[in-house]
Amino acid sequence: MRKDTLALEKDLAIEKNEWPILRAGWVFMGLIVIGGAMGLFGGGFLSHTLVKHRDISIGYDQILRYSLNSEITIEGNKLSKDSSILINSDYTKKIKIEEVIPEPESVKLEGQKIRYKFHSRRSDNIILYIKPIGRGEQRLTLELDGFKLDINQYIFF
Repeated sequence: MRKDTLALEKDLAIEKNEWPILRAGWVFMGLIVIGGAMGLFGGGFLSHTLVKHRDISIGYDQILRYSLNSEITIEGNKLSKDSSILINSDYTKKIKIEEVIPEPESVKLEGQKIRYKFHSRRSDNIILYIKPIGRGEQRLTLELDGFKLDINQYIFF
């Protein structure tokens, strides 16, 4: 019996030395869970960004998850006239634009840009439904009625 008690006391000393390491690991895992809940890995308020310029506001996610849908929303009073959106064509190498609402009147490739032209009787809101098909950093250059916006998005997992 005495032999087992001594072994237990030796293990207790080793365990006391490991406790700070275990606590640091739990804190680290807790920070990852809290960060994920807040959108650090996509789909939350840390990831979502809203840019306003005059009467136009553009909402998008800066952090995207591979193969999970997201959207870019463009809202504004200025969109009531015939509007066009220009998007750099290399954006479609890592991001698939699955749907555009309202449906554009025409879609044309102009050099290194894709032009989506909308009719004046459509809604003032334009939504681009996107799906990441690649990984890494992706840059979107969005031009709308003379306003140019560079968006950097990161796609992971």
